[in-house]
Amino acid sequence: MVNTGEGSALDRTVADLEAGLASHVDAGEVVGLTWLVGSGGDVRAGAMGHGDVAGSQPVATDTIFRISSMSKPVTATAALMLVEDGTFGLDDPVDGWLPELAGRRVLAHPTAVANLEIGAGPPAPHCHQNPTNGFGDSARCRCSSSPVSAGSTTRAPTSSAC
Repeated sequence: MVNTGEGSALDRTVADLEAGLASHVDAGEVVGLTWLVGSGGDVRAGAMGHGDVAGSQPVATDTIFRISSMSKPVTATAALMLVEDGTFGLDDPVDGWLPELAGRRVLAHPTAVANLEIGAGPPAPHCHQNPTNGFGDSARCRCSSSPVSAGSTTRAPTSSAC
């Protein structure tokens, strides 16, 4: 483990992280891994396990791993860093950042003909009872009783249960 700060607030987090990760390595679910955690200027890194299935090459914090399909996790990490900085919120509309998504239209129902479109309005991922994520005819929070009317881009008010 690399420790750039003695006795910092990360000590307990690092201990929990190492214990949790070690259990996966010990159980054989993961051959080897590296990790990095930081808060403010306090940064910790560690490695455990092996870089090969045979167990002949131990993993170090500078081990290079071959990975793919990283665009989604990298984008999500960058977006969450911007949320943490206050640049935007998780519930903010994306229209200003991705203008190609502004004014989107969706089918009123999955079996509807193409001319039965309604304004999609903003998605409502905060509503745990809305399996459509706020799009289409079911664009309402099932916690409330009033659906979005056809052609409207406003959504029903959510209850405190959402």
